[in-house]
Order: sequence, then structure tokens, then C-alpha cells
Amino acid sequence: MTVARGFMCALLTLLLAGCAPWHVLDRPQRSAVASHYDTQWLAQLQQVYELRNADLLQALKRRQAAVAANPSATNQLRLALVLAFAEPRVRDDAKALELSRQAAEKASHRETYILAHHVEAVVRDRIAARKRLDRLKHRAAAEKDRADALQKKLNALKSIEENLNRRTKEQGTDVSP
Repeated sequence: MTVARGFMCALLTLLLAGCAPWHVLDRPQRSAVASHYDTQWLAQLQQVYELRNADLLQALKRRQAAVAANPSATNQLRLALVLAFAEPRVRDDAKALELSRQAAEKASHRETYILAHHVEAVVRDRIAARKRLDRLKHRAAAEKDRADALQKKLNALKSIEENLNRRTKEQGTDVSP
């Protein structure tokens, strides 16, 4: 979570500085002074990080109700922030991805558009990382099974060798190395 938090703070810093990814450069430029929208989104993100337990669930319900009543880009992005950056038990990456895409399509302010794309990128990266981790876990489990099978074979060979050595000692000839 701290990696995602650091990444999001860096992205918001770039947003406040007026930097934008190449695919949004065709949007109208703005002054270097932080706008009302910049501070609004920073406050929203800070609130998401600070929400816990019952407050988090209430905020989630409020934002879901706001999107149901008015599916504007702002409301969708607010809900996407909660679904993407809140505690893991509340996260819903698929819904956050969908909402951030919709918010980017509807955005009337450049800051909303950029932040929606950044949220989408962070969630997409987290989904990809989770898939890679799952693949690695499956590979590790398969390797462990393979190692266990080889260990059983080795133990069986050792047992056979011990039996042969015992028999040869009983017969009076030793063939051990």
C-alpha cells in the first residue's frame, strides 16, 4: 500500500506542477498556479487514506449513492479513489478501473481527466502485479511438488541401498563404497 500511496502522491505532485503524460497534451493548458480542482482532488485522496472502519464504509456508501444519483465524472472519480486506494478489504479494482475510464471520458476539467487516467494506470498496474504474483505462486507450488516427488524417490533409493548393504553384511560380503 505504501508503494501505491507514494506513486499516487508523486502523480499528484506532477499534476500540481502542470506536467502531463503525452496522451493528454492535446488538452487545454493551464497556469502553473494550483487550481481549485487540484486542491479538491488532493483533499479527496488524503481523506481516502485516512478513512477507517465505519467511516470508510459510510464514505463508500455516500459516494455510491452520489454516483447512482448523478454519474458525473467528479462523482465517478471520487468513488474510484475509494475503491482503488482505501483499505484492501474495501478495494474493488475492476470497478475502480471502470469508473476511472468513464470519468476520463466525461471529464470537463483537465485535472479530472489526468487524475482519472492516473488512477486507471495505477489500478491496471496493481491488477497486472497481482496476476504475476499468482503465476509465481503457482510456479512455486509446482516446483515444491516436484521437489517433494524427487525427495521421495531419493528416500526410496536410499532405503534400497541400505537394504542391500544390510543383506550383504549378513551374508558376509560388504559392497558399500
